Amino acid sequence: MITRVFAILVLLGTACLCQAAQTEINDTQRTDSLTGRTQAVKPWLRWGLTESEWATYQDIMQGPRGIWTPNISPVSALGLNAQSEVERTRYAKIAARQDWQRLMNERAWHLAYKSAKEEYFGQQIAMIDVESASISNITANSKLVMFTDENCIQVCQKTLESVIQNKASLDIYFIGKIERDDIIQWAATHAIPPELVNDAGKITLNIDRGLFQAMSPSSGDLPQIYVRDPRMDGELMEVEF
Repeated sequence: MITRVFAILVLLGTACLCQAAQTEINDTQRTDSLTGRTQAVKPWLRWGLTESEWATYQDIMQGPRGIWTPNISPVSALGLNAQSEVERTRYAKIAARQDWQRLMNERAWHLAYKSAKEEYFGQQIAMIDVESASISNITANSKLVMFTDENCIQVCQKTLESVIQNKASLDIYFIGKIERDDIIQWAATHAIPPELVNDAGKITLNIDRGLFQAMSPSSGDLPQIYVRDPRMDGELMEVEF
């Protein structure tokens, strides 16, 4: 009799533990689901903005900005329409953090893909007939990245002329000690249309924070120009100039 009672108690205890574990799993699933719904219902959280800032962004996009640059990011739209220097600086810092994270994610993917490609293709990759990228055959869909310094003249001018003429995109990263005013002067010297930088965002001017060293550990001469190859999931290919 004592043995039967003990067995029943063990079974009841096991059932309670199972029920408690299942309850914990369900609670976790509900929490994860709630987090996902919160991100979907509150899109401003993904951009590091407040609800009121998101409302302001939506109002901005109902005006001319929505026609001029319909694909502009919420942070950039708010920054371009900032009401004070404090606001503008806040949005600039948010954009810089987000852009850096994007670049680091792309770099991680670039290195992972390169490693996987070498592993699976090995020496055979050299036999694949891939057309060499050249600054002379870029198109409106081309997305280029250029690492340079303020002393670049002829090559940079040729690159900029080709980018502007073909309506391509170009991210420029300046290497070494350089100030914002130096970059502005460099852009003016090379006759970069301000609207392509400020409004369309087709050309970006950036101070390199270590990306060049991360992408090209061996460094080398400047400038170095790359294009994102859509055939290789956006992998950077060096451009001939």
